[in-house]
Amino acid sequence: MAEENYEKVIDGINKGIENIKEQVSKKADAETIQPQIDEVKSKLDGVVHTDNFKKQQDQVEQLETEINQLKERQGRKEENPIETLEKDLKGDEFKNFKQTSGKKGMAHNIELKTITTSDINSGSIRAQYEQGVDKHPWQQTPLFDMIPKGTIGPGRDSISWWERASTTDNSEAGISEGSKPAAQSAASWNKQSLDIVMIGDYMKMSRTALEDWEHTRDEILDLINNQVPLKIESELLSGSNLTGLIGQAKAFAKPDNFDYVSYPNYIDAIRAVALQIMNGNTSDANKDGYMPNMNLVNSGVLTNMRGMKDANGSYIIPPLSSFDTNVDGIRHVPSSKLSSDTYLMGDITRAKMFIKRAMEVRFYYENEDDALKDLVTVHAFARVAGVKVATPHKFAFATGTFTAATSAITEPAG
Repeated sequence: MAEENYEKVIDGINKGIENIKEQVSKKADAETIQPQIDEVKSKLDGVVHTDNFKKQQDQVEQLETEINQLKERQGRKEENPIETLEKDLKGDEFKNFKQTSGKKGMAHNIELKTITTSDINSGSIRAQYEQGVDKHPWQQTPLFDMIPKGTIGPGRDSISWWERASTTDNSEAGISEGSKPAAQSAASWNKQSLDIVMIGDYMKMSRTALEDWEHTRDEILDLINNQVPLKIESELLSGSNLTGLIGQAKAFAKPDNFDYVSYPNYIDAIRAVALQIMNGNTSDANKDGYMPNMNLVNSGVLTNMRGMKDANGSYIIPPLSSFDTNVDGIRHVPSSKLSSDTYLMGDITRAKMFIKRAMEVRFYYENEDDALKDLVTVHAFARVAGVKVATPHKFAFATGTFTAATSAITEPAG
């Protein structure tokens, strides 16, 4: 090769390398750069004395590594994390929150950012992090899971119903021909209603955290998907804003047809409470009672109940059976919202909660001074109308403490 042509080739190689370096530094399209690197490599292969151009060869190899990394990054299409979160929370799964019995929160899968690594020889070694955020588990919401649910339609600000208030039965047998009964029967009805109450929560998150920390979206989903339902659970039990179930249940009193027991235990107390419910309203001789099918208790009560033994030291409830404890067909369900000695027993089908609006999540980008602080306000709320228990059906529920119940059925001394 003539010296003049040789110098032109070398000059072309050096200029090509510098041009490629500039494009890589500006993160130009990797597919556009690749033909240029192939051209430089071809020119280097055509140089006879390649050992004299070790520097250029090393530069080309380094550029090839950087271009491959650039291709990998450009091949990933990352979504805006704020838009992704908003899309997730507006889905049907969140709008129909916790409608399935026994469902704890909602399993929600979010695709996290892909973790990329570079050649350890081309940069510093980074620490590896385990995915997720460690935290205490959330309490369960057994009453919300079990209770029947209804909806309140558009244009309604409350739920109303009619119930029979009183009856007078004067039916008579043996009436003489041509005569009328001695007295007439009568009945009255009342209209009842429940107002709708809003239950909500909100939190503020920085847009920087949403963009830079992949766990932020999971944390928001976790908080919103548990805090509002837990508040609803408390209100359904004994809320100050909603009509809760405990406030409508009857207090326990020993039924007249229940015999006293010497040294009564949990099971004796449960049977006495169940009998009160089965007796119903004893002041109305024509009416029957209800069949209890659930009993909410503190988890400590359930554990102690399962640990009871007879005089021979044998377990009354088999210790290796399912933890779904049943006594005389009544399912006992642990609730962290009840105190250590409290129970709430009844026929859950006689209660009903109404939902005006299922949990809804909204994002506000200009609330207060959020725009100046680069914050996003996330607001979650639901509208519910408490627990409907018609006045007659209040006899389907009983509440109290096991201490008081066992005391009331204990055989008197002497």
